[in-house]
Amino acid sequence: SSHLGSSGPVFTDEASHRRPRRLDVPFGSEAAEMPGYSMKIHPLGLDSDELEEVLTCGMSEGSQTNCLKCCGLLGFLSFIAFLVGMSSYVFLQPDDQVLIERGDSREVLNGPQYTQFNPFSGRKTWRKATLLNTLQYARVRHRRTMEYRYLYGPQLLFLGADDQLIQVGNLTILQVDEYIRLSDRRTGRERVERGPGRVVIGTMENSTKGVEKAVLLDHDTAVVIQDRTSGTLLLETTCSHGAGPYIPAAGRYVVEERPRLHVLPHELLVVRDENSRTHIYGNGTGPTSAAEGRCDGPSGSSAGEEERGVSFFLPPYSKILRMQWSNYSVPPDPSDPALRLTSLGGASVASSLRRRRTSRSAIVKRQAFKTRPTTWLVPGDFDPVARVWSNRGSGLANLTNVVRSGVVRVTAESGGGTGASLLALTGTTGTSLSFGYVLSRSYTICSLTRYTGSSKQRILTGGGTTTWYHGHWRGLAGVARYGSAVVTQTYRDAVVPDTEWVPMCGKSYGSIPGNVLVGKSAVGVRSGGTPPPRLEVNTGSEKSSFAIGELIIWNTALSDAEMQDAMDYLMRRLMDAKTYVDQLGSSVHSGPKRMLSRIDLRLQKSFYKYQVRTNDNVRLMVEGTVFWRISDVRRMLQVTADPEGDVWSRSRSMVLAAISNVTFGTFTSRYGDVIEQALSANSGDGFLHGRGVVLDGIELTKFEPMDNHTQAILRRIIRQTTQRTIDLERQLSRNEIRREKLAADIQLEGMRTRLIQTRALNTRLEAEKAGATEGTGLANVVRGYLSSLRGTFASVAEQLAMLRFYWTVEASKRDVFFLFNGNASAFLLRRRGNGTKMVLQMPDTSDL
Repeated sequence: SSHLGSSGPVFTDEASHRRPRRLDVPFGSEAAEMPGYSMKIHPLGLDSDELEEVLTCGMSEGSQTNCLKCCGLLGFLSFIAFLVGMSSYVFLQPDDQVLIERGDSREVLNGPQYTQFNPFSGRKTWRKATLLNTLQYARVRHRRTMEYRYLYGPQLLFLGADDQLIQVGNLTILQVDEYIRLSDRRTGRERVERGPGRVVIGTMENSTKGVEKAVLLDHDTAVVIQDRTSGTLLLETTCSHGAGPYIPAAGRYVVEERPRLHVLPHELLVVRDENSRTHIYGNGTGPTSAAEGRCDGPSGSSAGEEERGVSFFLPPYSKILRMQWSNYSVPPDPSDPALRLTSLGGASVASSLRRRRTSRSAIVKRQAFKTRPTTWLVPGDFDPVARVWSNRGSGLANLTNVVRSGVVRVTAESGGGTGASLLALTGTTGTSLSFGYVLSRSYTICSLTRYTGSSKQRILTGGGTTTWYHGHWRGLAGVARYGSAVVTQTYRDAVVPDTEWVPMCGKSYGSIPGNVLVGKSAVGVRSGGTPPPRLEVNTGSEKSSFAIGELIIWNTALSDAEMQDAMDYLMRRLMDAKTYVDQLGSSVHSGPKRMLSRIDLRLQKSFYKYQVRTNDNVRLMVEGTVFWRISDVRRMLQVTADPEGDVWSRSRSMVLAAISNVTFGTFTSRYGDVIEQALSANSGDGFLHGRGVVLDGIELTKFEPMDNHTQAILRRIIRQTTQRTIDLERQLSRNEIRREKLAADIQLEGMRTRLIQTRALNTRLEAEKAGATEGTGLANVVRGYLSSLRGTFASVAEQLAMLRFYWTVEASKRDVFFLFNGNASAFLLRRRGNGTKMVLQMPDTSDL
């Protein structure tokens, strides 16, 4: 045998088992260069047959085939093993994590790293790490202990081997006027975190209402809180807490804000406290302690001070007394049937007007919505006998067969939190209602409902479906579901406690969160939904003891603004019920009514218009005004519920009695005296005084007869009187004209007299002036002439006689001259008995 050596073939003698000897045989070029060497030898030193024998190891062809197959299979398996090994060698990225599970053991490998996995050992799960920023947290649950823990950013979160990522959320950031209430599910304890700051929520803590706004306390704002430990309501003001945001402590919940009430000096406000005691505030008299709502020191005005108003906060459990008085502040309508109370058939009319006040005339007032609802149900409109509910909407006039089973009552119901007392339709779990097909495909529904017993499931629910409810569900208040797959609002309690009244509005279409309103909050989280075939109460398996304060439905999806108006209306109703308590009114109808909570101490004015009869059976319609005022409020509250109606009725009886005692003629001639005498005759009457009211006066402003005959006679009398008045006025006008003319004539004559007198005076003055001038000249002539005669005549008398003679001769000469030289005619007259003596006669002269 032979085998290959290090440098050539080695031959062995197997028989002798001798040491193999090496045969050095040249290879390649060396063999070729050897002369005479022609033997064919393999490069390994073997010929082909020997080489084949060596390579096959002496095996047959079949054995060789099997050997080749085994070698190929072994090589293929080695290649597969190489691939598997290379694939198990991986690089983990920085956010990669591998969970390896081997039986009961679990481990994790986190990147970044190179690692070699055993492909045949355990199950491997690849998952990514969670990147948390500064404002994020992760809620993780342990797989074995089921304990929760919170992990906060910033970090790249790698879960443990037994951790499960439940939730990744944002941290709660609170502003300075915000807070959040957290409750521990294991211990039931709660804590309140206030801003500003970042809130870290514990593992077993949750919040039902989320972040809440604090109430800003100031001089005009207080807050009512409920202490869940004692169940009492407390009033927090700036005096007890200080100004600024009010954040309640753990166990205390904000119920509502309360504004400061201001009472003017001429007003009074009646408040009923929790012990049913009545307090009258106003005119300087107000609360004296913080428990009564006083916050700015003691109230009241000292002696000598001017009357002033008061202000205070309405304490918890206290309500303002609201009264229902007759309203005669405007002249009554002539079509009012009360005006016929004194007619001949007055007894039957009066009896027809006497009716008991029902709940229909209570608080609820008709609201003017922009879009009129199709269904509007108010408890006061329900007839428990006929089981018919009158509809105030534009749809069906009445809803019949509303009560399907059980018994309902219409009564005042108070909520569990603030004590808002509303007139409501109540029932138990045995009571079922069906409102019929009141919901269209597109709808808006608003309601005031509440739980009243221990059974707290659904109240308003859909008939024929289990996926529609509104308002209440399984002890939650302020939740709704509108359709098979749409949970509109179920994530938290919107109203706490759940026995409080729930004002809620929802619509079938609209954007979130404004598609569902609960009080002041928009709580919708989904929109859409399918309306149920019927709207019902307690017809399914989930039943409740309930109270329905109001139900309003539109056949369209209102706009957000219109739905907010509807919610404002419901909130006003709740605030009205929380603030006021109604005084029981009169059972007899005495005219139009008005609701008032403030008593005006000033002079009041009431109008009247009714029929009366005179002593001679003349029917008259009289109109006038009654002036009255309130003098004793406490006595008024104790004796009467309608002082204005009492004053009006008493004044009417006085006027009727006064006019019926006089004839028509007497009344028309002095009707003012008739009313004054009636008022004076009843001044000592204790009817109004006993009611704390003072009647200051009655005025009659108009009267007219009711009979046609009397009206015709009065028209003739008026016509005659008018004509007489016209004639008198006409004559007076004439006399006045004459009188004025005569006065003018007298004045004119007087003026003429003064003219003549003035002219005479002027003439005399002119003559005196002229005479004075001529006299001066004549005096000078006389003086000269007398001086010349002094030597001739010794005496003055002789001188004057000579001067007079001279003037006479000169005058005669001038007369003769003017007579014969002028235009005058001269006549000679012979006198009888004087012969032929001729005489010249001139007027006002002596004979010449």
